[in-house]
Amino acid sequence: MKKRLLLAIAVTLFAMTQAHGYEPLPQKYDGSMMPYDFSHVEAAEWPDSLRPIYCSYVARHGSRYMSGVKKFAKLQKALAEASVLKNLTPAGADMLAMLDSIQEYTGDRWGELSQVGLDEERTLGKQMMDMFPTLRHGDAKGSTVSTYIPRAVMTMYEFNHAMTLANDSITLYASSGPRYSDLLYFFAADPEYAAYRRNGAWEQVVGQFEADSLSLEPVKRLFVSTRGMHRKKLRELTMELYSVLQSRRAMGLSAPTTRWMSPAEYRSCWLVSNLTHYLRNNVNPIMKTECRNATAPLLSTIIDKADSATHYPDNPPRIDGYFGHAETLLPLLSVMRIPGCYAMPESYSELASEWQLQEIIPLGANLAVILFDSPSGKIYAAVRLNGRNVKPIPDQGEIVPWSVLSDYWTRLM
Repeated sequence: MKKRLLLAIAVTLFAMTQAHGYEPLPQKYDGSMMPYDFSHVEAAEWPDSLRPIYCSYVARHGSRYMSGVKKFAKLQKALAEASVLKNLTPAGADMLAMLDSIQEYTGDRWGELSQVGLDEERTLGKQMMDMFPTLRHGDAKGSTVSTYIPRAVMTMYEFNHAMTLANDSITLYASSGPRYSDLLYFFAADPEYAAYRRNGAWEQVVGQFEADSLSLEPVKRLFVSTRGMHRKKLRELTMELYSVLQSRRAMGLSAPTTRWMSPAEYRSCWLVSNLTHYLRNNVNPIMKTECRNATAPLLSTIIDKADSATHYPDNPPRIDGYFGHAETLLPLLSVMRIPGCYAMPESYSELASEWQLQEIIPLGANLAVILFDSPSGKIYAAVRLNGRNVKPIPDQGEIVPWSVLSDYWTRLM
C-alpha cells in the first residue's frame, strides 16, 4: 500500500511539474552525477599504417543510485520537523514527498548501478571493441581489476560482458577486492592523502567560497519561515537539496526542474561542488605532493604494462582495465596533466572557466591510452578522455611516440 501511495505521489509531482511549465535544469550542472554524454564521443580514427596493439583503460563506475539516505538526512529531518510545526510551504511538502519516494524507489539498491549505468557500460564496452578492432581477433587478451566497491565491480563485469559479446574467444581475467586499494582506492588507503582529504586546508577555502556565493533561496522556499536557522545550517540543507536534484537523471528518474531551483541557483551549487572536488582530489595550489605520491602506484603500473607490450608488438592484442571512482581518476588525470584536467587558477572564483567537473569525470568517465605498432617498428600512442582525442603533451599532436609520452609522464610523477 505504501509503495503504491509513494508512486502516486511521484506521478502527481511529475504531473504538477508539467502543468506549471517548469523547465529541466541544465544537465551540465549535475556535475559529478552527470550521466555519460555519448553525443560528444568522437570517432576513433587512426592512420592505416598504425596497428593497435595495446590499450590501458582507467574508468569510473557508471551511473548509480544515490549512495545512501545520509545524502539528504539533514534535509529530510528538517522538513519532517517543519511539517509537524506546520512550517512547510507547498514546495516543502512536495520535496518531503520526493525524498520519501526516492527511498521507496531505491529500495536496498543504495550506491548500486542504475539501469542508466548498466546501459552506459554495455555501450562503452562495445565502443572499446570499435575503437580497438584488433581486440575482435580470437587470440586477444585482457586483464581487468576493480576496487571492492560493488558498483565498481559491476561496472567492470558489464564492460567485460560487452567485449565478450563482440568476441566470445577473447581471454579476459577479472579480479576485485581490497588488495587493489593501493592501486585504485588510494584516496582512502594512502594515509597522507586520506588525512588531507578528511580535514585539509581545502575545507576553509570551500567554506568561505560557499558563504560568499551559494544561493540559499531554494531551501528558504521550502519553509514558511527560516527564523532561527543559522546560515551555515541553510547552506548544508541547500547542498543536500542539490545532491538530491543532481542525482535524479543518474538514477533513471525525470530530470530536476525549475520547480526547485532556477538555473542560476543550480549553478551556484555546482560551483561549490566543482571547487570542492578540485581542492580535495586534484593537484592544486594547496595540495601537490600528497596527490602525486598517492597516484604513483597506478601511473607507474600503467607505464610499466604499456612498456611491456612494446617489447613484444607481435603478441596478441591486449587490454588492461582499471575500474574505480571519481576519486581514482581526478588525481590521476591531474598528475598526468591531461588537457582540461590540470589547472592552477589565479583565483578560485575563476576555476570554472578552465576546470569543469562534469567534463572530466561524468559517471562512466574513462581514460584510454592506446599503443600502435608502425611499419618502422616505432611504437606510437594516442590518448582519449571520455571518447574524445586529446593532445597528451603540450604543443604536440594527438599521436606521439610512446617513449616520449612515457618519459613525460614519468617526469611529472
